[in-house]
Amino acid sequence: MALTLIVVVVLLTGRVTISTLALVGRGNADFQRAARARSEAAEWIQAVTEYARKVGLAQSAGACTGTPCRIVIPAGDPPAGAPPPFNQAPALPRGFGCGRLTLTDWDGPGGVDPSTLRLLTVELFTGTCTDPQPFLTAHTGVAAR
Repeated sequence: MALTLIVVVVLLTGRVTISTLALVGRGNADFQRAARARSEAAEWIQAVTEYARKVGLAQSAGACTGTPCRIVIPAGDPPAGAPPPFNQAPALPRGFGCGRLTLTDWDGPGGVDPSTLRLLTVELFTGTCTDPQPFLTAHTGVAAR
């Protein structure tokens, strides 16, 4: 009797598990793609921000010629069209056209001085970096080493 009861419980548990797994795959595919793209975009923004901090603010500012300092990171692995040292930055996630880093004064316009606190804005675009609206944007403060 106990063996029969155990077999019934195991079979019912297995059936519930299989039904649950089947339901997981029936989600809204568009919603899942959008959530995955947002997650990958946030991961890239975090990675490129850490990369900018790793190479140093002075080197990052040296990659630009004007102010505010703008660095465009094109698609590709590695992003060969970006200025050094960002030609070795983390590659853009698949489906994104370009990323852009903007280094400015914390309090507004002015020259990029690597000896003070600066605002780093990282944007990720699905098309080109000239699109009016980025897919995702993040801001952080960076200081000289």
